[in-house]
Amino acid sequence: MNRISTGIEGLDKLLNGGLIPKRVYLISGPPGTGKTTLSLHFLNEGAKKGEKVLMISLMESEESLRRTIEHFKMEDSIEILDLSPSIELMKDGIHLFGEEPYDGARLTIRNAIIEKIESVGPKRVVIDGTSSLRSLHSDIYLYRQQILSLLRYLLSKSATVMLVSGVTEEVKDDDLRLIADCVISIKKDEESGELKIGVLKYRNSRHERGYHHMKIDEEGITVYPRIHPQRFLKSFELEKIPSGISELDEMMRGGIERGSVTIVGGPPGIGKSTLISHFIKTAAEMGNNSAIYLFDEKLEMMLKRCENTGIPMREMIKEGKVLIREIEPLEYTSEEFTHLVLKETEERDLKVVVIDSLDGYE
Repeated sequence: MNRISTGIEGLDKLLNGGLIPKRVYLISGPPGTGKTTLSLHFLNEGAKKGEKVLMISLMESEESLRRTIEHFKMEDSIEILDLSPSIELMKDGIHLFGEEPYDGARLTIRNAIIEKIESVGPKRVVIDGTSSLRSLHSDIYLYRQQILSLLRYLLSKSATVMLVSGVTEEVKDDDLRLIADCVISIKKDEESGELKIGVLKYRNSRHERGYHHMKIDEEGITVYPRIHPQRFLKSFELEKIPSGISELDEMMRGGIERGSVTIVGGPPGIGKSTLISHFIKTAAEMGNNSAIYLFDEKLEMMLKRCENTGIPMREMIKEGKVLIREIEPLEYTSEEFTHLVLKETEERDLKVVVIDSLDGYE
């Protein structure tokens, strides 16, 4: 089945490859969780491919949205229909779904949307602030009928539609969840500020279950799907990597077995990291790439110690045989670090990975 990208690689993985075109998707979550930013990633991905895309904003002004687009270096070709409340709207007392003029023109919100859709012909449409529509209707049946009518119109134009809904303890979006083909929920830990994202529903499609780590930084949104070890199982040549220390290799019957996990334990200052460096040296001599992730020790201190023990770590780094990365625990969650290691293992074809130390990782 053909799918289109959300513009967020990790989210596409949760969605079994992305979004099925010409369906309705709901992004649900409390304020400040990145819902609008996520929807802009979706529009930006289409704009990069040359598609016509449209943001219909019922809450945030075009000026504010443009600032966000510029901040994340997104495409400026994203069309925006600003239907957010204005000062003139308050002064004139215009009723949003009524027949009063909107912003001085003889248009209702419904007509404004239809006119924009007809003029732009977008393939991707976001309606941001849909939760505000619910408060405009005392009749829930009329509300559902109007939402369904709008969505069917958009789908008839071959658009893929994303609804953005803010939820609180008082404001729910159960009606929209029933209507949508897929529900993507974002939640936030108020104490730590950590964001989690999950696919609660995806009609006629497989998807990853549960909630997964999500991060917003200067680059935008990154989603880190939980790792399933069984998906990484593969056959490999059974061999051993010796340390180069004959007595130790004899005790280990040749060295460390490939595909195994080895813990080097002991109190501080007895040479654990130096011992591991010997295995890294031997692995490089065998043509294997390695990586060391330092949680406790500074890189320069480790390199000087290797020089003092006759291990040419600087040369191995220059040759591309060894990658050493200092890790600041406060800058990474466990999910982010895991994905970093996986990414670099695949990109650099790593055969040996060292985490120094487990205390720092924990």
